[in-house]
Amino acid sequence: MTGRVATVLTLGCALAACSSHGTTGRDGAVDVGGDARGGMDVADVVDTDESTAPDGDAALDGANDADASAETEEAIDAGDDAEAGFVPQLEPGDTPPARPLQVTATAMQHAHALNGAFLGMDGRVPSIGKLAVDLGISQGNYSPWLGRRGYHVLGVVFTACASPDQWSLGRDVDDLCHADQWAWIAVQVRSRLELAAQQFPEEDWGYFLNPDGSVRWSDVAITGMGPGAATAAYIGRMGARFWRVVTRSGPTDNTCGTGPASTSPDPAQPWFPIADTCDATHCCLAHIAEWLDAPSMTPMSRFYAVAGMRDYRFGEIMFAMERGGYPGQPITFDVPGATLTGSNRFVSMSQGFLDWLNAASTAKPLNTDAVMNIAFAIPLANQNPNF
Repeated sequence: MTGRVATVLTLGCALAACSSHGTTGRDGAVDVGGDARGGMDVADVVDTDESTAPDGDAALDGANDADASAETEEAIDAGDDAEAGFVPQLEPGDTPPARPLQVTATAMQHAHALNGAFLGMDGRVPSIGKLAVDLGISQGNYSPWLGRRGYHVLGVVFTACASPDQWSLGRDVDDLCHADQWAWIAVQVRSRLELAAQQFPEEDWGYFLNPDGSVRWSDVAITGMGPGAATAAYIGRMGARFWRVVTRSGPTDNTCGTGPASTSPDPAQPWFPIADTCDATHCCLAHIAEWLDAPSMTPMSRFYAVAGMRDYRFGEIMFAMERGGYPGQPITFDVPGATLTGSNRFVSMSQGFLDWLNAASTAKPLNTDAVMNIAFAIPLANQNPNF
């Protein structure tokens, strides 16, 4: 098999940093400004079917040989018995795929602009049968980091909330906005998958659709940053059952944090205690979005969050993790010898607001990629791509 990766999987049960939450902060609509898609130019994501493997097909064949001996999965020809592929685990409640995944795309990055959305996958690595939907702040993008680790990736554009955390309008002010966002996002994901399945059949985007055309959300990881992280967390809780919910520099949807923009918040006491009446030293129920107290459609074991202590909304992010039931206690991950197990809450001592997924490698603190591997459940064989 030369110059192609043909993957048939039987799934019987299953780059620059950002620097602010938006120009208007917590009290108004977010104006992402500049390049809102995480630092990539449009030219970087429009039909960039170009291989960067150093020796072209020869390098790919060598990589395929190595993958064939890996303990997790095996790339095989589409004509071979599909049962030879790996079988990822599905938990009770997940929707099984109707057919095997059949990717026959050439061994290169495939990234496309499609009706206002950016999507792609990478043919140089075995696909893991998962779709990542990136919301960004309010405009997601194709993530090469995820693509190189086996995900199909779809970036979605949506409208930011006009009046976030305006509690005079009621505890449900954020909920109502997120519900509208989810309705729009769900339609966009389905329509882009349908269109991509038609235009790029070799990438097999149709695998993530059920026979009735609906999206199989239990094979989808949804992620966002800042305001988009709150949207992702709401959708994972109230919208559908997802494979992963990864919130970067978020969520918030409360005003209980004690960390102002000009100082580093105290990680030991990041939020105000809750009282019946809000005042200068107390938060109250009226300042907490209703959805944070609602039962979650996605198991909470699938929620992961990453935040920086220097983020001016760090306290509110930490409050939302606690109130929303993210598993474990915060782990400071960017210190030598950090233990990264036992929790789904990750905290950086050195950074503030950052796109932990798509930031340039030079901007990421120690162990960031290891944390992302955990959050997105990257198979061991796919964790360190050399292309």
